[in-house]
Amino acid sequence: MINQQLLSPLYEKPEDIVAWQGAMQAQDYNYFRWAIGIRQRTPQLVGLQEAFAKAELLRLHLLRCTVQVVSQTDIGWLLPFDCPDYAKKVLLLPPYDEYLIGYKSRWVALEKKHTAKAHNNFGIFKPVILHEGRVVGNWKASIDKQAANLITELFVEKSKVKQQSLQDAINQFVEFCK
Repeated sequence: MINQQLLSPLYEKPEDIVAWQGAMQAQDYNYFRWAIGIRQRTPQLVGLQEAFAKAELLRLHLLRCTVQVVSQTDIGWLLPFDCPDYAKKVLLLPPYDEYLIGYKSRWVALEKKHTAKAHNNFGIFKPVILHEGRVVGNWKASIDKQAANLITELFVEKSKVKQQSLQDAINQFVEFCK
């Protein structure tokens, strides 16, 4: 019970508790909040709500077919565990795709430092390249029979995106436009 932070809790902040646990079950909205609260030195619902509002904690389907809460600091290393082979392919998502705009806290799929490359503060979204569930670049093309002038730009020079996977995504788009 000590290692589970149920006796003599070490942490005050909800995000520290979740990070300690790695991930916590969160199917039931009311009870998962208490599961975190009972592990705080001083249980406070307000602090937990603030952690979610600031995207320090995320509630999502990550591991298995259940809902978990994970900390912002852990999402990066946890995401690859939830990527079946079909999710590792590269996809060219159009602007305003539900995959990206559906997140309240978009940094689940998009590193904060790349936010301006995917959308601006006025709600204008750009076409993005998705790899392993994360936005890794931009693309642009005309939608005509040739998909002329298709341009891609990865956010990082030494990306994990394989050139052939990117080319497959481009080919998929070109085939669509024919």
